[in-house]
Amino acid sequence: MGRPTSELIREAMEAYRRTHLTPRDDLGQFQPVSLGRALRPLAPGDDLLAEMVDER
Repeated sequence: MGRPTSELIREAMEAYRRTHLTPRDDLGQFQPVSLGRALRPLAPGDDLLAEMVDER
């Protein structure tokens, strides 16, 4: 068809999004919730991802 592969992939991804994914609410519509105080202050070298996936 003479079309770039990237164009075909974009079209396929958009078609999938339209038919399989439902729209979600905008995060701006949610109200914040307090979960209490911080357990310890953050240090400049803290790895926040490690904090989030800690399985303790």
